Amino acid sequence: MIPESIDMELVQQGISRAALAHNAEINRLQAELQAAYAELEASFAVADKKRLIDELHDARTQLETHRKKLDQTERKLAALSQSRLGSLQLRYWRLRRGQRNA
Repeated sequence: MIPESIDMELVQQGISRAALAHNAEINRLQAELQAAYAELEASFAVADKKRLIDELHDARTQLETHRKKLDQTERKLAALSQSRLGSLQLRYWRLRRGQRNA
């Protein structure tokens, strides 16, 4: 039994105040959580961007390496083409490659 000396209206007001305080706390925590999610997404975007920059740098380095090798090969081919023996060697290699592919 509830003692009659307790005013029910005061109890309801106390419960209402506590509920409002809990709602305010919930809203504050939700705002913090949303801010944390936004920060997390930003950090993922930065990490993803860094990864893409690293991949681009690696691809450019690899491209430069292949360009240097191609340049060296073209210089060797030009040098071979200039000499009589080299020219014969090149014809031989082309003939062999043609026979292999046929």
